[in-house]
Amino acid sequence: MAQSMLLLIIGEENPDPELIAAALKVVQEIATVSGLYQNIGYWSRTFPTTWRVLIWIKVIFLTIPWASRKIVRRVWKDLKQVRRTGNAEHMDPDCLLRFLIEDSRRIPGIMESISYILITFG
Repeated sequence: MAQSMLLLIIGEENPDPELIAAALKVVQEIATVSGLYQNIGYWSRTFPTTWRVLIWIKVIFLTIPWASRKIVRRVWKDLKQVRRTGNAEHMDPDCLLRFLIEDSRRIPGIMESISYILITFG
């Protein structure tokens, strides 16, 4: 699943193992937030509302930004290369990033790219 998400975002058939690990971490945290692991721990069973609030804070402000930094760094590197050369031919034609560049006829900024990537993970 992580490889297919990375294939969709950056278009690389065999991505770096660090990118796969980062994608897996983000997916696991999203599963935690959605409640898939809610009944496992004592804290989550005893104090479910407090657990949800703390997990949301942890995931949104710590885990997702920290784990996705490698993916975002790779996306930013590709965007910088497109800005320098003016062409996106080095990118896979089926990846999300190339679609964003060709669809809007402009190179998206870093925040716009990050938001699209996070929407893809979610």
